[in-house]
Amino acid sequence: MKKEISLILFIMISVLTRAQVNLRQTFQIPSELPEASGIISLNNDFWLINDSGNDPIIYKLDHTGSIIHSIYVRGGNIDWEDLTKDDQGNIYIGDFGNNENKRVDLKIYILPYEQLSYDTVTPQVINFKYENQSSFPPAGGKLDFDCESMIWTNHSLHFFSKNRSKSKQTKIYKIPAAPGNYTAVLKDSILTNGWITSATLTTDGENLLLLSKKALYVIKNYFQPVASIQILTFKKSRKEGVCINSFGEVFIAEENKNNRDNYLYSFKLQKALRKLQLKKMN
Repeated sequence: MKKEISLILFIMISVLTRAQVNLRQTFQIPSELPEASGIISLNNDFWLINDSGNDPIIYKLDHTGSIIHSIYVRGGNIDWEDLTKDDQGNIYIGDFGNNENKRVDLKIYILPYEQLSYDTVTPQVINFKYENQSSFPPAGGKLDFDCESMIWTNHSLHFFSKNRSKSKQTKIYKIPAAPGNYTAVLKDSILTNGWITSATLTTDGENLLLLSKKALYVIKNYFQPVASIQILTFKKSRKEGVCINSFGEVFIAEENKNNRDNYLYSFKLQKALRKLQLKKMN
């Protein structure tokens, strides 16, 4: 079992380094996904979802950006925000967007791998609440219970909050990755300078990537006693989804804003980190 550690501790003892990265336009995201809010890479294809106000459909795209399959998910889309997958290829859809911090119906839908070729799926459902939320919404502007990002690891789901209060801390919660009703346990928090909109693990399961609208936080050795944070920055836009493939290529999906086209961007993670390391040495 991977060891859980205090993120606050390793942030305090780690050296923060940052560098700018040039994003490459991979393809224009289809018009069916104007509010692309989550993405995963699975078997060399992409799966994407839309944010709230859109149909409960998950789309499968090839590497040219063409839609090659779609699944209607019974259960609705109150506020779909992120996707993740487990080591069996099952897909988890986070219906946990909570801008006003007053939802009492937070859910995660599980799409079994063997049903990903279906046109319609009745998903398995996880219902959850936060252990430290007692009022809906919280008083005094303490809007700490919105969430747009999650990862699967070791049969658990980890959530990373989109903190709308002044503390700028992203809180980390954990629940089992199985159908049922749960209380999300607060494990720790991490200080960020932007709202976290998506998360993913590198394919070796060791490094955590947290996305904001203008930066990617790379937490190396996330599950180990010694870890570090490196920050890759880029031009600000409505970046809402992040994933990484087995070749170490990071993909970032953005939402359409003001009727402008939205794109999928990419870059090589190790190349960007080498650039950052050289900057640190100089």
